[in-house]
Amino acid sequence: MSNWRAVPRVSERSSWARGPRRGEGGRGYGGDIYGALSPGLREQAEGSVEELVNKMEGWSMELQRHCAEDWNQFASILIQCLSGESKKDASQQQFQVAWHGADCLSGVSGREGQAPPSSAATDFHRRRRPMLQIVTAGLEAQDAEIERLRTQLEQMSVRASRKRSQSQDLFTASRLRSVEAAAEEAQRRHAAAIASTAQAKDHLAERMEQLVGAECRRSEHQRLLGERRAQKVAAAAGLAALQQQQEEVLQGVVSARQSLLKAEQVWEQHAEEEIQGRWRVQSLLQEEEARLEAIAPKYRRQLQESQAQVICQPEMREEHAEQVVEKLGHGQGPSIQALPPDASRPLVCLARSRRCPAQIHPRHESGGDVEVAGGVCETGAPAAGGARCAGSQGRGEPRGGEHLTADAAAAAAPPGAPGSRAACL
Repeated sequence: MSNWRAVPRVSERSSWARGPRRGEGGRGYGGDIYGALSPGLREQAEGSVEELVNKMEGWSMELQRHCAEDWNQFASILIQCLSGESKKDASQQQFQVAWHGADCLSGVSGREGQAPPSSAATDFHRRRRPMLQIVTAGLEAQDAEIERLRTQLEQMSVRASRKRSQSQDLFTASRLRSVEAAAEEAQRRHAAAIASTAQAKDHLAERMEQLVGAECRRSEHQRLLGERRAQKVAAAAGLAALQQQQEEVLQGVVSARQSLLKAEQVWEQHAEEEIQGRWRVQSLLQEEEARLEAIAPKYRRQLQESQAQVICQPEMREEHAEQVVEKLGHGQGPSIQALPPDASRPLVCLARSRRCPAQIHPRHESGGDVEVAGGVCETGAPAAGGARCAGSQGRGEPRGGEHLTADAAAAAAPPGAPGSRAACL
């Protein structure tokens, strides 16, 4: 049941039933529905006119239903109140609705929101017939309004049908254009799809070739991997054998080290013994050298005395010199040692392993005796290297030669040569 405050008065009913004017907007009951169409709805109608017509018909039916329900309910309540049933069965709320409804229908104002007076029943009985007439007139006016709305709705349906046909034509044309564009686009896409399919086939062929090559490489890799595994197995076996040999070699090295240690120990013992022996030999040699050095001067003097075979004296004669030369071994090689002369000792010529190559001539070629003066022996022939063994400044100088002292002859001759100091000692 609707609220009695929303029921319009008789003076406002026509404007309420007519609804908003064209261009005023809004969607009131019973108004000009076509005027309520906005540009957005018109654009939507171009795409779906049928749906818009259905909505409009639904709106008009709902409007009629609401109007009928409201007026029927108000009329029934009012009739119950006017007929006296409200005294027994009607509630206080229905009584208030009927009271204010009667005020509205009769044009009375100023009592809105006030409770009915205590003499309400008397007023209802007194005003019952005019109210029934007013209600009947209102219902007839409502029927006329409903008929007018139905007529307006039919006109709107005709206009909507015309608009729908126009919209359908426009829609068909636009649809045809869109279909043609879509067909062209589909053809273009179909051509592009054919081209892309050809490219995909080429790419697939290349990919298949790549896969075949990859499969060949994989099989080759598997074969190489099998060979590598076999090589690894063989290498592992060889490594095991090598490790075994290495262990054997290590054992041999250990045994060799042990043998080497033993040999080093033996060698160290022998080295110590050898060093001790060398020290003993060296000590013996030192002792022997010391002993020899101690007795060397004695034996040297004895050797010099024993080697002195000829003592040249001033009174020697030629015969004695020849005997001495023959005794020394003329031309056999024993050398003549010439001792350094001094004032108190005559020159002593000693015969050792070899003699000077020169021959001691007892007589000069020019004739004359050999005179030995001052204890100096005179030689007639030159010695090796152009030197003479020993000479004096006495008479009887040999032809082509010269007299040399022992020091001069030893200095002039090379070391080790006959006539030198090493030969003529």
